[in-house]
Amino acid sequence: MTVLHILLLGIILMQPQTSTEHCKITGIVDNGRNIENIYARVKVYDADGNFVMYTDTDSTGRFEIETLNAGKYHFYFLKPPIDDSIYYTDTLINIGSKDYFLNVNLNKSISTDTSVSLKYFQYDSSVAEYDISQGNIRLIISGLPVPQMEVCPEKFDSIRAGYGFNTIGFGDVLYPYDIRMMESYNAPVEKYLAEQNGADWKERYNAQIDSLIHYVGSLEPLNWPEFKKYIAEKYNITKGRAVIRLIVNNNDEVRGYTIEESSIPDFYDILTKEIKELKFSSNRCPQEKKMYFIFNYGNNK
Repeated sequence: MTVLHILLLGIILMQPQTSTEHCKITGIVDNGRNIENIYARVKVYDADGNFVMYTDTDSTGRFEIETLNAGKYHFYFLKPPIDDSIYYTDTLINIGSKDYFLNVNLNKSISTDTSVSLKYFQYDSSVAEYDISQGNIRLIISGLPVPQMEVCPEKFDSIRAGYGFNTIGFGDVLYPYDIRMMESYNAPVEKYLAEQNGADWKERYNAQIDSLIHYVGSLEPLNWPEFKKYIAEKYNITKGRAVIRLIVNNNDEVRGYTIEESSIPDFYDILTKEIKELKFSSNRCPQEKKMYFIFNYGNNK
C-alpha cells in the first residue's frame, strides 16, 4: 500500500458517518383521570421541532414505533379535547441502539384556546403531509350523514376512490378547535388532490355526489305513491314531513324501520299499523337493504 493510499484511507475514515442505528419504542398510554386511555395519538418531532411521524395507540392503549433513526426526539402523547382541554404529556428521548418501553401518564392539560399550537391536537397540516407521504389520502368532513349514503355506501365510496381519497368524519357538532384542526389538515390534502385531479376536481366531485344522491333518493317501493296517498287520506294528514329508514329482507318485505325525523303527530304509530304490507323495488342496490324515504305533505319541503 502506497503512502497515497494510506492518506486516502485516513481521509475516508475521518469523514462523518450517517448513523443507521435505531431501536424499537413501545409503551402504554394511561392517564389516571378516568378518561379512556385507548386510541391516544403519539406525535414525534425531532430536536429542532420538525414533525417526523405519528402513530395511534390500540384498544389497550399500547403503541409501537420502529422507524426512527438514532437521534433526539420529542414525543407528544395526546388525547382528543375533553371539556375544552387537551390532556397530554411530552418527553425527550435520545434514541440509540437501546429499546425503550414507556409507561405514559397524561398528567398535563392545556386549554383548546386558539392561541394553543396545533402540535397539541390530533390533526394538523404536518399530520396531513405525513399521511400523504404514506399514501393515506383523507379529507376531514363534518355534518349529519346524508341518508342516501347509507342506502348504497359502496357507490359513494367508489366516487371518492376515483379521485383518490377517503374521509374522516367529525360529526355534526363542531367546536372552534375542530374547525382549526379540519382547516389545517385539509389544506395540504386539497392541494394534493388538485395536483392529481385538476383544479376543478371539487366541483366535478360534488356534482357526481349530488347526482348520486338524487338517483338513490328516487328509489321507491312499487306502490309507494299509492301508499303515501292512502296514509294521507286515512289519517287526514294535510301538512307535515317525515324521514323514514326502512329495512327490508330478501323478499323485499319490510322487517324494520326507524323514524329519523317527523313533524307529523303519531307518525310512528301510523307506520306500525300500516307499513307491514309494503313491497319494494331494490334492484339498484341489491346488496343493501336499507332505504330512506321522505314523506312531504302540504307546503313542507
